[in-house]
Amino acid sequence: MLHGGFLSVVIAWHEQVFDKVVIVSPVTFMLLAAIMWLFAASIYLWVNCPRILQQDIPGAPPWYYYLLAVPLCIYAFMTPWAVLQLLGAIRLPIM
Repeated sequence: MLHGGFLSVVIAWHEQVFDKVVIVSPVTFMLLAAIMWLFAASIYLWVNCPRILQQDIPGAPPWYYYLLAVPLCIYAFMTPWAVLQLLGAIRLPIM
C-alpha cells in the first residue's frame, strides 16, 4: 500500500510539473500501475486459492477479508494523488 501511495504522489507531481515537457502522459503511468496491481493480485489469488478457501487454518482470516483489502488498497493508492490534485486546484484554479 505504501508503494501505491508513493507512486500516486510521484504521478501527481509529474502531472503538475512535467505535463508540458514529457511525451508520456501520467495517465499512462496510472494505467500501467493498475495493470501491474491486477497482475500481482491475480497471481496471488491463483497461488493461494486453496489456502484462502480453507476455513480450518488456525489464525487465518476469513476469505472475505481479501475482498475487503481491495478497496483499502485503492484508497491508499488514490488518496495522496487526490490530495495533490485538490491542492493544485486551490493553488492554480482553472477559470
